[in-house]
Order: sequence, then structure tokens, then C-alpha cells
Amino acid sequence: MEFITLKDIKYYPNRTKITLHLTEKYRMTGDFDRFSQLLIGKLPGIMLHKCKNSGKKPVAEELENTETAHALEHILIELIFLIDTDVERVSGVTAWNWKQQPEGTYHINLTYTDKLILEKCLQEGLLLLDKTIVEKTFLPDFGGYRATIA
Repeated sequence: MEFITLKDIKYYPNRTKITLHLTEKYRMTGDFDRFSQLLIGKLPGIMLHKCKNSGKKPVAEELENTETAHALEHILIELIFLIDTDVERVSGVTAWNWKQQPEGTYHINLTYTDKLILEKCLQEGLLLLDKTIVEKTFLPDFGGYRATIA
């Protein structure tokens, strides 16, 4: 993918930290036509997410113009719920500090530690971002059902 580079994944006992880099052109979802609508159309369960943001906006409104890494956080959480039928709660935080790290470096911290499922969700989530942002194509609808890992 030309716009996002996965730098590192660290697994801790109660959380996982994903470090990635986004090129400047692809850092904000507001730069992409209909991003929020396309994403919610493919993963409607995102509408049920609680999102703590500075404007106290509902998740659909927040996704209209937020950091692309933050959108990926919500994509990952939703995919985890679709794949892992045993999970009851997953939360996430997307953070960055460009005074200490290069611009475009983001950290997604998730309260989820199943390596196999998380790496599958990351693979699918990055593909979903690529198809939505770069190719502006629709992916198969994940709908409200739970998927399985092939």
C-alpha cells in the first residue's frame, strides 16, 4: 500500500500496540470523498461504537474527518467483533506525538491480544482502507453477521 506502512505490532498481557506510518496525503479521512458513508456501508456495526473525541461527536460524524489511523482503529474493533464470537468488549485509543517521533507515526492501542485473529483483522482492515481510499471501490458487505477465518 502506498499510503500506509505497518511499522510494528507489540503484544502485551492486556493490550496490543500497533505502530504505523501514514503519508501526509492520506492522514485525514475528510480528504476522501464519501469515506464515512462507504465505510459504514460496509461495516454498519461501527455505528454502535462509542467514540471519545474532542468534539463529542457520534462515530459516523467523527469518521467524516478524523485521522485515518483512528478510522483503522474502529475498523479493527469491528472486524474483531465479527470474527471472534467470544469477545465481549474491545476498546482502543489512537495516539501520536510528532515531537518525539516522525510526522505520520501513529499508535493504535487495543484491549485485545489474540495474535492470529488480530493479524487477520489488520490484514483485512488495511485492505478495506486501500479499497475505500485509493480505488474507491466497494468490498463485499460484512453486514451484521460474524465472519470466520479461512
